[in-house]
Amino acid sequence: MSKIKSCCLVIQVMCVTGVLSVRVVGQPVVESAPPNVLLIVVDDLNTDIGCMDGGGITPNIDGLASRGVLFTNAHCNSPVCNPSRSSFLTGMLMPNIGVRTNRSYFRDVPGNEDVVTLPGHFRDHGYQAIGAGKVFHSGWKKHPFHAAYKLLDRERSWSVYAEFPINMPRPIRPEESWHDGEVKTESGKKFWWAKSPLGDEAFGDFNNAEYVAEVLRKPQDGPFFLALGIFRPHLPFFVPGKYFDQYPLEDIDWPAGVLPGDQDDLPGYGERIANRTGLMPAILKDERWKHAIQAYRASTSFADAAVGVVLDALEKSPHRDNTIVVLISDHGFHLGEKGHWTKFTFWDRSTRVPMIIVGPGIEPGTSSRTVSLVDLFPTLNELCNLPAIERHDGKSFAHLLDDPDAEHESIARVFHGKRKHEAIIDEDFRYIRYYNGGEELYDRRSDPYDWHNLANDPAYADQLEHYRRLRFFEDADM
Repeated sequence: MSKIKSCCLVIQVMCVTGVLSVRVVGQPVVESAPPNVLLIVVDDLNTDIGCMDGGGITPNIDGLASRGVLFTNAHCNSPVCNPSRSSFLTGMLMPNIGVRTNRSYFRDVPGNEDVVTLPGHFRDHGYQAIGAGKVFHSGWKKHPFHAAYKLLDRERSWSVYAEFPINMPRPIRPEESWHDGEVKTESGKKFWWAKSPLGDEAFGDFNNAEYVAEVLRKPQDGPFFLALGIFRPHLPFFVPGKYFDQYPLEDIDWPAGVLPGDQDDLPGYGERIANRTGLMPAILKDERWKHAIQAYRASTSFADAAVGVVLDALEKSPHRDNTIVVLISDHGFHLGEKGHWTKFTFWDRSTRVPMIIVGPGIEPGTSSRTVSLVDLFPTLNELCNLPAIERHDGKSFAHLLDDPDAEHESIARVFHGKRKHEAIIDEDFRYIRYYNGGEELYDRRSDPYDWHNLANDPAYADQLEHYRRLRFFEDADM
């Protein structure tokens, strides 16, 4: 609904995606309704999806990418759920927000009591902030997923938050439920997957998707910031059997980035990270790697179907033409690349994430410019004409939605763990520095899978020194 404002003494035209105001001398100002925002966060989703030339069958995500800008060089700022989400939902890098593991809540860190979050900022500026599913990281063993209200930052960030469980059913012990396969590491950790006999509607992801879809179907009294967190393809890979059936075992091969002996040129701590979960040796020993990849991709297709529920509702809703849609993942997931399974690393499969933005006035395109999740908050601020926040570490890339090939001077910074490891990523190189001084350098132009560590190659001494100067941590901090 248009708003009438007081007269101005100058002529000014301001156009931000979804917001248009025209000021003419002696005339009232007419401003169109601010755009809504629909944010979809998919947990542990890597770039193994259709629109990024991967093996996952993801027609809904692919369709969304065809309608907006797909960022092919987007990265998380931490390859772990809670640090990553705490970072992009506050616009602050992990060392500055003070969250290093999954077992913490960002507001418990001194100095963060009044930190403004992404949904909270929109709520404070006239939006209804509505959420469902896993948006903030919401629990661990002492805080069950269905009861972690504090960790969801309900009171400080949201107008309304759905009461549905994040992920159900989620068996606690194998004997209490169905399961088709498991791999057990030497340390006793288990990795499960299952073709569920239950339908989509039995899972929390679909409950939450339907909740968000219902919000979209209704007229709203003003603009909204609506967020959906989809738990799959996070472990355990329990999804309806029909999604497994899309991936016959005989058709599955290793992803393109898997190279035997890929750990041979790693520094000691890099090799330690690659082998920390123990899953890769267990999967190979049990000859279950095809089953494990099938289960991950089945979970990805299940998540895509939940995305489809929401996008279909938006397309048929009164909000279709005035809603910015953002789809991201909190980090990636290894499927054998670098001899590793799951996440927790500084390599491409852990850090690079899908990022798609669709909205009024945004033409379809693809951008290879370096962006990261911490940049999303300031970008949405600019798109929706909200005030900037001084504490933000990110940098708006809104101009790339007008021209995906425009210049954008930025790097992606990645942090992980209690020790001061870090990575720096741009369009040309990936630089990794571990707390004990171990280094890796990869030429992303010729080596997109991080196969060849150039840190000890004298021909790359200048590049190595360049990235050393860009580090966040000083040697004295290590």
